[in-house]
Amino acid sequence: MRKRWKIKQIDEELKERLSRSLNLHPAVSRILVARGIRCEDEARRFLEADLSYLHSPSKLKGIDKAVKRIKKALDKKEKILIYGDYDVDGITGVSLLYTILNKFTDNLTCYIPNRLEEGYGLNKEACAFAKEKKISLLITVDCGISGYDEVDYLNSHNIDTIITDHHQPQDRLPKAYSIIDPYQPGCDYPFKDLAGVGVVFKLAQSLLSEFMDDAHIYLMPHLDLVALGTISDVVPILDENRIFVKYGLRQLNQTQKVGLKSLIKISRLHNRTISSSHIGYILGPRINAAGRLGDADAPLRLLLTEDENEAEALAKLLDDGNRHRQKIQEETLKEALGLIEKEINFKDYRVIVLDGDWHPGVMGIVASRIVERFYRPTILISTREDVARGSGRSIDNFHLFEAIKKCSLCLESFGGHKKACGIRILKDNISRFRDMLNEQAHKTLSTDDLFPTIEIDSELSLGEIDINLLNELDRLLPYGTSNPEPIFSSSNLYLKGEPVFLKKDGIKLLVTDGKITYEAVGFSIGGVDFHSLRGRNISLAYTPTLKNFEGRDYITLNIKDIKIEN
Repeated sequence: MRKRWKIKQIDEELKERLSRSLNLHPAVSRILVARGIRCEDEARRFLEADLSYLHSPSKLKGIDKAVKRIKKALDKKEKILIYGDYDVDGITGVSLLYTILNKFTDNLTCYIPNRLEEGYGLNKEACAFAKEKKISLLITVDCGISGYDEVDYLNSHNIDTIITDHHQPQDRLPKAYSIIDPYQPGCDYPFKDLAGVGVVFKLAQSLLSEFMDDAHIYLMPHLDLVALGTISDVVPILDENRIFVKYGLRQLNQTQKVGLKSLIKISRLHNRTISSSHIGYILGPRINAAGRLGDADAPLRLLLTEDENEAEALAKLLDDGNRHRQKIQEETLKEALGLIEKEINFKDYRVIVLDGDWHPGVMGIVASRIVERFYRPTILISTREDVARGSGRSIDNFHLFEAIKKCSLCLESFGGHKKACGIRILKDNISRFRDMLNEQAHKTLSTDDLFPTIEIDSELSLGEIDINLLNELDRLLPYGTSNPEPIFSSSNLYLKGEPVFLKKDGIKLLVTDGKITYEAVGFSIGGVDFHSLRGRNISLAYTPTLKNFEGRDYITLNIKDIKIEN
């Protein structure tokens, strides 16, 4: 698929000022400016990402009221139920809150809904469970902001509800005792993009400060959970999230949690330095798999257990479950691609909406794979139940939540944000929903929007690439959403020798500007006839990476795309 290269336009004067005042390589200061840095102080805070830069939790609307209610429940030995979502963000948030509250009370119950039987969000089965168990305080994690009827039910049975969530509210809020959500109206918290586990961390900060002077010391060992949930939920790795991930990765690499140690071992990461990508592609999916297939209790037990034998058994269960999930996912993807070939006319449809007798737990991840292949917003709907359930993923210039909100007359319920959504819909309404959503897409998406964009951070000559530059780039770590691994471009290059074809659709080239030559390696570089590159001037989009072979360091260019100049 053709890709558009976009070199970010920046304030060149600010870039030069940052280079001088902070002694930065011009390419690094350019990246900082391109990522929204507006002054030297912001640049320094970004690069240092120190714990002292965390915002005061008291700035979160509703948090003081929530802390007072929790303290009352602890003092009076009330029964507390922690209710969380079934994904990594929700499970790590529940684990964190349970660990904190368990320091003060034994009257705790955790409830993770069964994705297949109960679906997303606060539900009536859980509310009935709370009533039966004589719960007097229910705290949600990573959900609840649209639980209007459920909160009303809890209120009618004298059960107070504290909602901790990070999703965008709809037109009204539930009548909860307290709501902690940076997106709720009237909340002036300076950073809106916390994950659900991040909101729980702020609540824990505020609560523990009521009992101890060194709350941050007690919380530090639990930043491994915060990093797991934050990275897995694909929120921007900026501001507080950047701090959580930076220190959380350090903690994860030395974690004392027996469950995490077992998961790391069975994932074959115990002899490696765990990075953000390891969480996103290896650890997170294993935790997620259980929830996707219907049972999120196992990963919660894994995170909470102190028994090594139980931890090993649970880690194996999650590993086996992930393999099963992968098999279901690949079968579903194959069927979905077949439907696209038969049914989707891309001239008429700018959003792909497919339905089938599919496992509802893999809809989101298969939708992501389809977006990667066709670069169209995609919603997959499982019709296995009377009320069908779907998950969607989007592209850069299409706000999925706002779009489906305008189609809400077709839906039983919905939620989400710019890049992802979840819906419940009657089967008879799917066709109408597909048409309405595409009407919205035709109004907002141009033809150019339907081609992926490679954001180029800076143009470089090959002579500017050296070990010093790579060392400075390491100061931008950890990478993630809104702070991706930098991509550079170089022009007027040509090949030395013939392309070498590698396994797994890989290619290795020797590229030169006539003075300096680098090895360049890429995988799944579509739309390029590599044999035709000989004797042609090319431009290369790439990320430079330091490799080591037999004790010798060398730089390789990881290819993102290639353009022929003549």
